[in-house]
Amino acid sequence: VQGSDPGYIDSNLSLNVDVAESGVDSIDYCNLCANARPFRSHHCRECNKCVATYDHHCFMLGTCIGEKNHCRFWWFLLSHGISFGLAGFICIKTLNEFEYKNLAFVASVILISF
Repeated sequence: VQGSDPGYIDSNLSLNVDVAESGVDSIDYCNLCANARPFRSHHCRECNKCVATYDHHCFMLGTCIGEKNHCRFWWFLLSHGISFGLAGFICIKTLNEFEYKNLAFVASVILISF
């Protein structure tokens, strides 16, 4: 997800839309970068670019989540959820196994797992 193109809108994008046929009153332009914007695209103030099907800017990954990396973002969240669940299970299993006798070791295992 990190480093992948979320669907940045190129400044050379031409919306080949006949305004009369499409039923829209006019083509929407971004006020900040002056690009023609397709439907559901928004300007990210962090990246200073317009993103197609913009979801949000993820501060943990340092990139926008948009049309081209949305699926990868969900896989990223799923894998991290599984990892944290497994780490929590290992911590609980370790605590039960040592029955709190060696608290320094158990604390180090908990810190290393996260």
